Amino acid sequence: ELTTSIYVYLVQNGLSTLSFSPSGELLLTMGNNELNSTIGVYKWRERRLLFAARLPGLGFYDCSFLSSDNSFGICGKDLVHFWTKSESHEPYRHCRGSTNLFPSQVQMTSIACVDGAVVTGSTSGALWLWEGRVLVKRVEVFRFPITKLFASSAGLFVSTQDGTIHLLSKELALQRRLDPISRSDSHDIETLCWDTNREKLLVGDSSNCLREMDLNSDSKFVTSCHSTLTDFTADTLNDNI
Repeated sequence: ELTTSIYVYLVQNGLSTLSFSPSGELLLTMGNNELNSTIGVYKWRERRLLFAARLPGLGFYDCSFLSSDNSFGICGKDLVHFWTKSESHEPYRHCRGSTNLFPSQVQMTSIACVDGAVVTGSTSGALWLWEGRVLVKRVEVFRFPITKLFASSAGLFVSTQDGTIHLLSKELALQRRLDPISRSDSHDIETLCWDTNREKLLVGDSSNCLREMDLNSDSKFVTSCHSTLTDFTADTLNDNI
């Protein structure tokens, strides 16, 4: 059962993306409006803002903590950007992703960290692998644009624009295809996350509906949001969504 346990007041307008840190203690948020894009890192249980920055430009689509609470990345049409720090008490430092492989017409749509490796999805349907801030490899996987990545203990979940969710292994080999939305529906999958404790996949679509499914059954309608559903995420250590 999904119940509200805490509200966090965010200083950003037009909130679009959320990500819990690996420890579950921090919440990364990204906001977009007509003027700029912003990021914030919150100690969410204390409702306290730890770090905020204005992004270099507009058109960012996703953000995610990476291998630790000390690093996160964002992606969009302006390539990929990373923020890192060596110690928890230090401020995050920004650096731009470096690549010679990235074609100008392809946009990065989602970012995740799979077993310590940073992966981004793109409008071409390809997955892109990073070492540090350097793009090192392109993996051609899907025919349709990738809309969302979510890394979990079960593997890497990938949603594509045709309404399909794919489960990949940590080596990015395709393991399973899931169809949470009827083919007669024209709704895109906007966001998804895997709840490790309940072994359920939560899926949000462009009709603002939230669905729940496991890997061996059809999706089940959970609720419909009264306002626009942009994102949700799971803190798998503490069973928070």
